[in-house]
Amino acid sequence: MNRIKHIAICAKDQERAAQFYEQVMGLKRVTDKGEMTGSSIFLTDGFIALAIVPAREDAEQDVWLDHIGFIVDDSQGMFDTLQQHQEVDVSTRELKPFYKVRALQGVDMDIASPGRSWPGIASN
Repeated sequence: MNRIKHIAICAKDQERAAQFYEQVMGLKRVTDKGEMTGSSIFLTDGFIALAIVPAREDAEQDVWLDHIGFIVDDSQGMFDTLQQHQEVDVSTRELKPFYKVRALQGVDMDIASPGRSWPGIASN
């Protein structure tokens, strides 16, 4: 079964956003910037991770949805399916253990095979 494994938001003030999700929503911080996640902060509810990635300082909004991360049973099969759908731009595919696509004219998605994990959540 294909599953959502993380949601990423961009934030101008990552620390402020992280504190909100910790203190108000009760998420647990599992990494800070510079640890194993580069410039992102990861929080989790134990099932799905929330990545807070840095926004450009000149961005118009303070916080917005950046992308959704999925674990799929068959990464190549999903890529083939996505290629056939007119609502998906697969031109952004990168050769990594996971790849990115843009769906519905603006929703970016990470697509990964089972075994790929994100901080704070199981890989399957």
